[in-house]
Amino acid sequence: MIARHTRRQRPARADARLLELAAQFRRLRRRMDVLSVQEDRCRDWDTDGPGLRAKTTAIVSECWRIRGEVCATMARTPEGLRAKAELALWEFDDPDDHPDVAVAWSLARDIEGRAGA
Repeated sequence: MIARHTRRQRPARADARLLELAAQFRRLRRRMDVLSVQEDRCRDWDTDGPGLRAKTTAIVSECWRIRGEVCATMARTPEGLRAKAELALWEFDDPDDHPDVAVAWSLARDIEGRAGA
């Protein structure tokens, strides 16, 4: 017997890799936030600093790798578009500081459902 899939199941499968990459990116960003707090509290940069910097560098490198793969992966569903928009919005905190990408940033907000945010 062939299993039937509902329409709700198909989008997740269609963009499974893209959604997994976005989830990996979110996990790395949370780790980066923890490291940032540790760096702020670091009192002995000669001893602790190199280890913290190495961890941060590794996370940033992995984030760039993921970003590259996300850029090379076509979104096929609204969920996939939202995942890509999330990464696009992460890149620029304030579109006013980057007028050359303001339209793309606005589009990403629209896709994520955060128009006017």
